[in-house]
Amino acid sequence: MVIVGLENAGKTTFTSQLVGKDCQFTVPTVGVNVENYKKGSLSLKLWDLGGQVQYREEWQAYAKT
Repeated sequence: MVIVGLENAGKTTFTSQLVGKDCQFTVPTVGVNVENYKKGSLSLKLWDLGGQVQYREEWQAYAKT
């Protein structure tokens, strides 16, 4: 699962809460954060991409179909 959005949209908070991490204090994502989530037979690799302007051109590399 690729999670993209503008800066300060809550992408890192969302992924941290999903995998059970403390998300009270987050810092802006530089580049990409990768988390693994597993519940029952569901297994996801979460790619949290930085939302700053300088990273937006890279989004398409992660979101190809």
